[in-house]
Formats: sequence, structure tokens, C-alpha cells
Amino acid sequence: MNNKYIKFAALAAIAVGGYLVIKNLLGKSASSAPVSTTPTLPPQITSQDFPIKKGSKGDKVREIQQILLGIDANALPKYGADGDFGSETESALFKYLNKKSVDKQDDIVNLNGLKDAAQGQNLQNSVNSTRIAIGNQVIQDLKSSGKSLYAKDIVDVITGGLDFSGREINPTSKTVVTNALIVNGFEIKGTSVLPSGYLKITTSGGGLLGGFIKVSPFAVIVK
Repeated sequence: MNNKYIKFAALAAIAVGGYLVIKNLLGKSASSAPVSTTPTLPPQITSQDFPIKKGSKGDKVREIQQILLGIDANALPKYGADGDFGSETESALFKYLNKKSVDKQDDIVNLNGLKDAAQGQNLQNSVNSTRIAIGNQVIQDLKSSGKSLYAKDIVDVITGGLDFSGREINPTSKTVVTNALIVNGFEIKGTSVLPSGYLKITTSGGGLLGGFIKVSPFAVIVK
């Protein structure tokens, strides 16, 4: 074979071999590197971080801001949880903690307590709003159909009488089983939805002056 071709073939083999070696090494390096799927959590606030006040920056500030936003989603309307303790954060902190800086762990505990209470109240408000909407629908069904009210599930109802001024007297709790009658349509004198979302039904029964029934609209059916 011509020496020129032999030299060319040898150089080509060296080049290919070197490429394969480098590729193998790179492949091992890439595949051997572990990929972390664990989310990075912000460090917890400790006593060494206090005081946290106007001018403070970083994850500790952002954690406090997120607690404030948990108390009220509109607590930091301009900057949000930006990790910068400025005038907006100071004002929000003073509103809920009555102080302008976070100086000890008890302050964090108090803020978290306010957040839990606010979120619980928000949930209750949401439940009440839904209950009010369903209660109004039940009232419409009762008015349009002239039918009676039955228990969809086992439910506790409050019953009692009315005095001359229409004030409730002698309220009593009782349990009504599934599909049992709560009140006949012909006994219903009036219906309303209370601020809590519960139905209040005034009836011709329950005494000389009539009576009342209070029940959750979630647990009733008109038929």
C-alpha cells in the first residue's frame, strides 16, 4: 500500500480513537453526577438573626413577609415578599404586631398565630358564602314548588317557639335521620338565610304563636 495512504489511515484511526475516548469520559462524567430533586428550603429564623428591622434583607425578611401575606394577601401590595425590609413591610408589621421590628422568636410565633387565625376565618367565610348561596336556592325551591323539607343526611336542627314579638324562645337541638321530614310545606310561614348561612324557617307549628327551625342547607332536600 502507498505510504501516503498508510499514514493517512493511521492518523484517521488515532483521531477516531481519541474522539471515542473523550466521548466516553464525558458520558461517564455526566451520568455519574447526581441530580438533586430536593427543593431548597429557606433557612429557619433563629435567635442570632434578631433584630430583623427596616434595612434588613434576605431570606429571613422574605419569610416574615410571607407570613404577613398569609395574614392578609393585600398586606404588601407594592413590593410583596421581595426580601427587602422597607417602609411597606414595617407598616404591615406594625399593623399586626404593634411594633416595627421582629426582635425575638415570640414575635414569629405571634405572627404565625395570626396567620393561622386569618386563614381559618377565610375558610369559614368561604363556607358561609357557599352555604348562603345554597340556602337561597333551597328557599326558591320551597317557594316555587310548595313542597316540604327533608333531611338529605343525618342532621342536627334547632327548633323552638316564638313569643309575641317574634323572638325565639326555648331553643332545642334534635337529630333528624336521613330522608326524614323536617317541616311540611303547608306549615312554612317564612324563610330566611342567616349571616352564618343557616336556614331559618318560621312555622305555624311549635306553639300558639308558631315556631322556628334552623338547619344547614347542606343537609336538606326539597321534595
